[in-house]
Amino acid sequence: MTTTTKTSRRDFLAGAAAIGAGAMAAPSILRAQGRRGWDRPIVAGLNGREGDPTDISIRRIPEILAEQFDVDVTIEIYPSSQLASDMGQLEGVQNGLFDIASNATASFAGFTDAFHFMDLPFLYPSWDEALASVRSDLMMERFARAETDMPLKMLPIVGGGGYRLISNRLREVKTPADLKGIKMRSSFGGAVIDMNTLSGWGAIPTPLPWGESYSGIQQGVIDGMFVQPIWTSIAGFAEILGFGTRVPSNWVGQLQVINAATWEEMPGDIRDPFMQAAQIAADEGSALDREVEQKFLAKLEADGMAIYSPDEGEMAEWRKLALATWDQSGIDPDLIARIRG
Repeated sequence: MTTTTKTSRRDFLAGAAAIGAGAMAAPSILRAQGRRGWDRPIVAGLNGREGDPTDISIRRIPEILAEQFDVDVTIEIYPSSQLASDMGQLEGVQNGLFDIASNATASFAGFTDAFHFMDLPFLYPSWDEALASVRSDLMMERFARAETDMPLKMLPIVGGGGYRLISNRLREVKTPADLKGIKMRSSFGGAVIDMNTLSGWGAIPTPLPWGESYSGIQQGVIDGMFVQPIWTSIAGFAEILGFGTRVPSNWVGQLQVINAATWEEMPGDIRDPFMQAAQIAADEGSALDREVEQKFLAKLEADGMAIYSPDEGEMAEWRKLALATWDQSGIDPDLIARIRG
């Protein structure tokens, strides 16, 4: 079992000839001891930092495989978008430039419509309901649809930061009326539902890559964003966004994927343990994600952001306007009926 962040896949391939004999012998030794293994390193390009929940949910897979399934694999992890930007990671994993990637549902909007529904506002009233949903029969159906749209195999979903936080540099926002006219970053990648929600609240949605958000605020391209507390805090946005509003409308799940050709290449007797280990790791990542959500909200406040929590009447206004956008989402009415039912 190995997890590394240093050696590149190219280095491994370059050295393959030199270690070929040892690699050929290793499987027979492992199997003689009741263990299984795959010598080919799996390369993961992730947007989270090392130690973040969305990093742990991949980093822990080899450890769990070794400890619980007697399976040895190597995953080379490149956190913090070292290999590519968010969109570059999703394109790269489909093109086979690397093997594993993950990102929020909205970032996949340009590749598949299977998960559009997950961005509907007020879809998940609580963490418990969100975590139950990502393992539901309906979600497995959406997985199958996504796998027909993209050359990818879906891995278990992990929490991607909890509920989004409205933040801006201009003024305190208590109700949707206060958000009117504020230029808010929307997800870059064609997330129409994201834009509809912000428009429904009176904001001006402005698609912008995540990596350009900080400078975009400094330059006045956007005035604020609708992003989970963990990412808002880690990227230092409390320095330039003085106002936050907690409207728990959008719980974010992080979709984790592996290149379909890599999955097919993986030995058949390792695939099932790998998927089970991935689920355990995702559960661990989600538990940590849930725990740190409040900590990052507190850190944003400590760093100078004034965060407002709407009262019951104000929240009713946010909910009413957001729910009115569901029918404009372009999602199959039958799917919406199933969700509402």
